[in-house]
Amino acid sequence: MIPIRSLQHYLYCPHRWGMLYLEDRWVENAFTVLAEQIHERVHSDKILRQTDKITSFGDVTVYSEALGIQGKADLVEFVKDPRGVSVEGLGGKFSVNVVEYKPTQPRAPSAADRIQLYAQYRCVCEIFGGNVKAFLYYADVRRRTQIDFCEEDEKLLAKLVAEINRAAESQTIPPPEYGKKCNGCSVADKCMPRVRSDGVKTMILECL
Repeated sequence: MIPIRSLQHYLYCPHRWGMLYLEDRWVENAFTVLAEQIHERVHSDKILRQTDKITSFGDVTVYSEALGIQGKADLVEFVKDPRGVSVEGLGGKFSVNVVEYKPTQPRAPSAADRIQLYAQYRCVCEIFGGNVKAFLYYADVRRRTQIDFCEEDEKLLAKLVAEINRAAESQTIPPPEYGKKCNGCSVADKCMPRVRSDGVKTMILECL
């Protein structure tokens, strides 16, 4: 199965995805360390909160057999709701919230964050049969934002799954494309996106 977080990486930059998942060239920077610290607070693999109305679990394994994806949801909440779904082990009926934690709040959710959350949402819907809401939680403002999905999200997820499967089967790393996103990328120094695809050798010869 495709790891859910790889969908986010592929959408951000297919070449970076290839370096991370096909060559295992992981590199930390300030952005990745901050994100890990935020996630450590919620990744406890146990009940984080339990009241008469809400039971919350951190670091929940989710998957979709239909899509062939799997991963971890930062937080899954079960809220008592007479119109909700039955949840084994809890008793009663519940609506379900899936929450993805992010360090800082942007002006608008990025496409990469949105698709990561949508993949988790689809998994949770498949597991519990619906009545699911999805949220992005921003640690810097301590606030969550509900995300509503549409047909375009469904099409994009299907496209990413297909492209990742093809690249993984062929073990082919997509070529780099330089852009603003490269400035915050942890593998930019190894990727060298400004170098032309025809190679360093050709560039040197042109200068002679």
